[in-house]
Amino acid sequence: MRHELELTDWLLGEDERLLYFIGGGGKTSAIRQVAEECLARGRKMLVATSTKVLMREFADYQPLQVGDELGAKDVEALSYIWSEGGIPVLYRETWLEKKKYIGHEPDLLESMRNMLEELFGEPVVLLVEADGARNLPLKAPYPHEPVISKTGNVVVLIGSEILGEMIKEDNVYGYDNLLDALKRDGSFQLRPEDMTELVLHTAGYMKNVEHKDRLRVIFNKAEPKEKRQLALETGRLLAESGVRSKVVSLQQQADYGVKLVTLILAAGMSSRMGRDKQTIPCGDMNFLEKTVSLYRGFGEVLVVLGHNKDEILSESSLGNARIIENPDYLKGMGTSLSVGIRALREQELDGVWLTFCDMPHLKPETLGELHECLSANPDKIILPGYEGERGHPAYLPAELFSELVEVKGDMGARTVVQDHEDRLLICPVKDRAILEDLDHEEILEQVEEREGWK
Repeated sequence: MRHELELTDWLLGEDERLLYFIGGGGKTSAIRQVAEECLARGRKMLVATSTKVLMREFADYQPLQVGDELGAKDVEALSYIWSEGGIPVLYRETWLEKKKYIGHEPDLLESMRNMLEELFGEPVVLLVEADGARNLPLKAPYPHEPVISKTGNVVVLIGSEILGEMIKEDNVYGYDNLLDALKRDGSFQLRPEDMTELVLHTAGYMKNVEHKDRLRVIFNKAEPKEKRQLALETGRLLAESGVRSKVVSLQQQADYGVKLVTLILAAGMSSRMGRDKQTIPCGDMNFLEKTVSLYRGFGEVLVVLGHNKDEILSESSLGNARIIENPDYLKGMGTSLSVGIRALREQELDGVWLTFCDMPHLKPETLGELHECLSANPDKIILPGYEGERGHPAYLPAELFSELVEVKGDMGARTVVQDHEDRLLICPVKDRAILEDLDHEEILEQVEEREGWK
């Protein structure tokens, strides 16, 4: 699978405006990709470093030397750069002998960003290069690295060319740090399991990162098929641990991962429950909010609403999920499926995940396992299985969209699945939640007790 590369939404998510770039070679290219995507969308952005960077890496940007605070002339200069479609790079001073820019501390950079947002009255995306790798494909941090704050997302760059190779001093920056983290005595072949361990290790890429949901891992230079497969395998292992990744070629503007949209069918009247399921509390979110949050890391999320749409939206914070209205929701679930599929038929997709808002208790690890399965089998229909029973969410490949839009009544996608049983793949999981639609008070009470929602 190869798709046009797009990083910004995936890296920033719903409302994040700060990215720290760490790891191996490719950080400058990734920053450029995001900066240019921001420009194309008319979004203001700043590029900076919290360490030191070679001047040549930002040769065609607009460098701006600033102190610890932005003055009126600095703001005026930034405004001009943005108005001309440029990409500003902030630095504190130059190290002419080494031909490097010296940057600011993370807290100062974030303070400048906040000030600019107040002045301009709109979000400003801050992109910070937070360590160096001397153009090597893999980096293991030194004691003082990475230079990041406790906020924002952390983007890890890994050169796919290192996967499957013998690890040596000349292909890893921080070779001894890597050996210490993975408890190795000397050179070894880097397997997907080893790479996964380094990402998750507190002396590796989890260093100074408190929560895994802050990490975004990019495997770059994945053009060769053998390296791409190793990167995809590593990505599947990371997904099982709740870490998101992409396998790409920044040079060729290619994304080699599965292109997926999640379609949440939530237009019904919740007649069996007797109240709107979408707004039932589950912890600090409601059912619909929680469901959207579960799937957000896997691509775009579409929500089909109908009954009490305005009330549900007023009580829900759904971020950048796309809302589709189904005025014919009384005619059955098939109408919601049809209107949802029609809304995404023009997109370049491998397939769609179909789910409902009454399964907010699915484990994130379960979705990671299912995503691993569908990434390896994008042309199959994939259902999760628990103790011999089939459940949800259901994955269907894009070539079946023409049949899904014709579904009628309350059968949903079941008829399409039945017509293509030869393409069905059951992915066993250890999560009974795939079978539990919370559409009766008795079932809800049991799950509330089990999940600790009360």
